[in-house]
Formats: sequence, structure tokens, C-alpha cells
Amino acid sequence: MFCCPTVRSRLIFSTGLLNLQVIPPSAVDTLPLSFYFRRDKVGCDGNRPCGVCTKKGYAPNQCVTGCGPCRRARVRCEDGAPCHRCREMALPCVDANAEARRSIQQNSFPPRSARPNGRERVKLACEACRKDNKKCDEQRPCGRCVIRKKECVMLERGPKSTKLRCEGCRKANRRCDDLRPCGPCRNANEECINTKRQGGHGHRVKQVCVSCLSERDKIRCNGERPCTHCDRKNYECIDRACKSCSSAGYPHLCSHRAEDPAGMDTGMRIQHLLILTPSPT
Repeated sequence: MFCCPTVRSRLIFSTGLLNLQVIPPSAVDTLPLSFYFRRDKVGCDGNRPCGVCTKKGYAPNQCVTGCGPCRRARVRCEDGAPCHRCREMALPCVDANAEARRSIQQNSFPPRSARPNGRERVKLACEACRKDNKKCDEQRPCGRCVIRKKECVMLERGPKSTKLRCEGCRKANRRCDDLRPCGPCRNANEECINTKRQGGHGHRVKQVCVSCLSERDKIRCNGERPCTHCDRKNYECIDRACKSCSSAGYPHLCSHRAEDPAGMDTGMRIQHLLILTPSPT
């Protein structure tokens, strides 16, 4: 929305020089709209009269919105609708807002229900384009492989799979991550049991060890004994205490763990657990 107020004096920029001229009222109507907004680059709020024209003291009849042909020609639109210019040039004097709405409706996408259902899926990129993270065309061999004189190996699209939650997260109706044991089961000190897709019983996942639990924000335990993290850091990989002993407040005295790591006596194991086992609170 643009306003076209009557202007008495403006700065006119000539080629390379700045000349201050006083424009007579008779010449104001012939100025293009771009002249006004070279200096007054303000937005119109759409009211009539708008806030800018009211603030500058213009009359309501001086705050007008040009029609579509006058706005495209960047000239002043006057004398209502149809305007003076459209009557003289035999042009359809159409509201600019109506033209904009009609253009948006014509160029808009069809609704989802009107789209064809038998659309083909997007073809996968070849192995070379996927490896180089480049766009691959639909030709086989693709144009990129032909130019580089490489073998164009097609990749087959695998079946769409949905990742299942473990039994604990399914029963508690909570979100489950892809790691095993999952994060919610580790935080709740519960056993993480995977479920099969087509019936049957799942398999139990080993809990996180004590060393990885103390660094659970940075380290992921793979469940092996010794785990990858403890083996790389040369740590003693010790299983966590059971839930009953942890709830009782004596995780370091738990005797329900698996066999102790080789070469570690009971005193060393208890001292190691007292350092690494987090407090139940």
C-alpha cells in the first residue's frame, strides 16, 4: 500500500549534482511515485488517511491508493475509480490489491486432496554421487559418472523400517532412544529388554558399567565386558549394582553381580565402586 500526498518542495537529484529546486503545484501531479519514496521510505499502515499522512498534515483526499495500471507505470492515480489515466488510455482500472490476490490464487499450489496419488518416488542417487554428496540425475549411467568415466552403481531402496522401543519404555509409555541399553533405562536403573517385531521374546541388553555411568553425558557403553571405553582407557569394567541393593543404599556390597573382573580382589572392587558409583539421591 502506497500513499501519494501532494508535495510542495522536494530535493531533485540531477546527474552528478545536487540541485535544490522548488516545484510548483502544477508540476507535482506529473512526478512518479518513485520520486516520493526516494526520500520518504516509510511503510503505509493501510488506514485512510494513513498514520504517515495524518502525522504530516495531509488531507484525507490526498491519501489515495493507486490502481494496478498506475502503480505499474509509477504515475499518480487520481479522480477515483476509474481514474483519469485509465479513462484516457482505455485501460481497465483494477484495484492493485485485487490483482495481487488473484495472482496469488493462480500461482498457489493445489490442495493436498487434488494432488495425484500415483506419483513416482524420487530416484536414489548412485553410489558415487552419494559418496561425494553431489546431485545425481535420472539417467543411468548418470551424467556425472559419464564425465568422470566412472562406473555408475545403482543403490536399491531398502524397506522402510520403524524403530521399536524397549519393553520398559513401552510399559512406561516414554520415549526410547536408539542406544542399547537406552538412556531412560540407564537413568531409571532398569533392565533394558529389546522386543522383536513379529512376536516372540526379546533379548536382554547388558546394563552400562560403572565407569561409563560416571561419564554418561559423554560416554556410551556398548554392553560388552570389558566395554570398548574401559578397554581403551585401561579401566576395570565393573557391572552396576542390582536395583534392590541400590535402593537399599548399599550398592558397593551387592553380591548379585556377574563374576568379578579378573585380577581384582574384593577390597579393591569395593573401593573402586565407592568412587565410581553415583549416589542414589
